[in-house]
Amino acid sequence: MTGMMAETSRCKSEPSPAAAPATDPDPDEPRRGRGLRRRVGGRLMGVGAWTLVAVLLLVAGLVFVAGRTVTLQWAARQAVELSNGRLQIEGISGSVLSEIAADSVRWHDRGLVVSITAPRFTYQPFALLDGLIRIERISASEVAITLPTRSPADEPRAPIRLPGAMAALLPVAVDRIDAARVIFRQGERELAALHNLEAVLRHDGDRLNARLLNLDLFMEGRRIGLRGEAAVLARAPYATDGRLTVQVPLQPQALRLDVRLNGPLEALAVRATTTFAGAPVEARTVVHSLDARPLRQVRVEVKDLDLSRYDRSLPGTRLSGTYEAEVMPAWASERKPLLVGPLEIANGAAGPLDRKRIPLTTAKAVVGWADGRLEVQTLQASGPLGEISGDGWVGDGSFRLALNSGRLQLRSINSSLKPRFVAARVAVEPIAAAADGARTAQAGAPPGGS
Repeated sequence: MTGMMAETSRCKSEPSPAAAPATDPDPDEPRRGRGLRRRVGGRLMGVGAWTLVAVLLLVAGLVFVAGRTVTLQWAARQAVELSNGRLQIEGISGSVLSEIAADSVRWHDRGLVVSITAPRFTYQPFALLDGLIRIERISASEVAITLPTRSPADEPRAPIRLPGAMAALLPVAVDRIDAARVIFRQGERELAALHNLEAVLRHDGDRLNARLLNLDLFMEGRRIGLRGEAAVLARAPYATDGRLTVQVPLQPQALRLDVRLNGPLEALAVRATTTFAGAPVEARTVVHSLDARPLRQVRVEVKDLDLSRYDRSLPGTRLSGTYEAEVMPAWASERKPLLVGPLEIANGAAGPLDRKRIPLTTAKAVVGWADGRLEVQTLQASGPLGEISGDGWVGDGSFRLALNSGRLQLRSINSSLKPRFVAARVAVEPIAAAADGARTAQAGAPPGGS
């Protein structure tokens, strides 16, 4: 009995595992965790700081290398080598980080030669940080473009093909484009010369906007001024919308043309309107800008033109008519005309010549411009003067007009004469030319004959 009680007492004095109290938390454990996080964070910050320093040093090194002139010259030599001799660059200097200049740049390929004298290119590379490609200025003292010459037997050039889109990844801004002189040549012959070119260009990614501030075009010794602006969508079919103002100095008054451009770039509709001597004049054409033969036809229309308003010494008229001409027609092999086509004119103010009128109501002919002179062929005219046919030309400081009529009304020439019809053949030309022709005829005549 006594042993059982002792065993019971021992069992009560030994606590069971389930009844054992929980271990007390270590008060230093949060501090150790915070210290560990600080050490890891400090190491990461150190690694990041040194990485940033390395990147900055690398960028600084690249900027230093890129900003040197020798780097630009090396890049120019690589470009010349890759072009297989088609590109030539002389006297290049500057930096790819600010301004690039050269003495001359020349490109030639398949007969086309482009020579640029004193080109200069200035831009802001750090504008890329703002998501913008900014070019401050593109300039040159002279740009000479020599077009290839082809014989009639050569194969025609294939039309230019544009990609489906020319959208830019970043907006592009060109603050100024200028060239003192731009020359177009074909062989040794100068076709046209552009002077004082100034323009501004913008590309917002989807649309190209160009503004022509100034351009002087010299053709045949005459200065023609152009101003305007145009917008082109940067994807096919490259829809274009633009306006130009053209100033042509004429005597006694200058001629102003308002030109509207509209349509896809490959077939651009051009409409030019003006007022000449108080009469509205309109010209229409379609420019196939990507084709080997960009200009094919031109239509000109005039309404109620009074020649006396242009020059008081000319007769009074009310002319309305159209001229539809082919431009450098493909069918012509020799003496290819610049323009040739039918001309039709109606005169609503016919009258006798002595009253400063033209005694004709209708006229039609084939009119062309070739070798620097205006030629009139198969002329057919009718009116109070009668039925007239003939041909003639004007140019090179001279002219000739030959007219035939089997029933010419003299009263239409002088209203004081009685009605009378005559058959006539008239040749009008300068007196010096007529005298030379007479001497030539006499020299070729047989002795004793006439």
